[in-house]
Amino acid sequence: MEPHSLPLSIQHGHRFPSVYVHDHGNLFQGDVHHHHYPQQVTDRVDAFGLCFGSAPLIEPQDFIGRRVEIDAVIQILQPGSIPTEQRRVVLGGMGGIGKTQLAIAYARQCQYEYASIFWLNATSELTLQAGYRSIVARFINAQGLEILNPEQIVARAHKWLSDICNPRWLLIFDNYDEPDQFDVVRYYPNTAHGSIIITSRRPDLVNAQQVHIQPLSDVQEALEILQQRSQRENVEDGKSTCAARKNNLLTLAGV
Repeated sequence: MEPHSLPLSIQHGHRFPSVYVHDHGNLFQGDVHHHHYPQQVTDRVDAFGLCFGSAPLIEPQDFIGRRVEIDAVIQILQPGSIPTEQRRVVLGGMGGIGKTQLAIAYARQCQYEYASIFWLNATSELTLQAGYRSIVARFINAQGLEILNPEQIVARAHKWLSDICNPRWLLIFDNYDEPDQFDVVRYYPNTAHGSIIITSRRPDLVNAQQVHIQPLSDVQEALEILQQRSQRENVEDGKSTCAARKNNLLTLAGV
């Protein structure tokens, strides 16, 4: 059975100290989409849906453009064939150009291709280990979690990700900008399934297929982003046709 044909219901979980409320609104920071599959489909593993944790999020309607880059990621991670190896892509580009939001936009758009999606802060080894701890916290109790050291936490997460009944997951290693400080490969599950996105200012030092994020070249997209972020109406009415004005707009909106 193809993944998209599985019966699926989605609920958003807004978690509070003593209340668990379900609704069908937009995804907010820290929320989790719970994908509920029939027991015979999931067998021994749970599906956790979108888990963005403390990722810096913008509303989906505020993400404009980047269609070419998203299509490139889709071609790498979802080529249409049965995977024989782990699929990885690195989004490379200067700081502030939109690598994180592109990764999140892909995850939102293609969420039904995956049973679980986790965003991990790869700024440092400590933040990455904390991210893995948040993954493991979903399937073992707090008391069991407390006695595990960072290496055991990562090993426990890798065991779950390597389960043959759990092939449809996506990990986003965000802001891996200092490859000389630690090797992110140590944190990849050693399995022939699953998908990985890495965002980095040094994509040349990451072993993955590369998608380079360039400043926006489409003036219309730049104007739309500028209007969204400035909350100003009719930005187009005041635009100049001169080359200097065009370059300024693209610089402002290309972040």
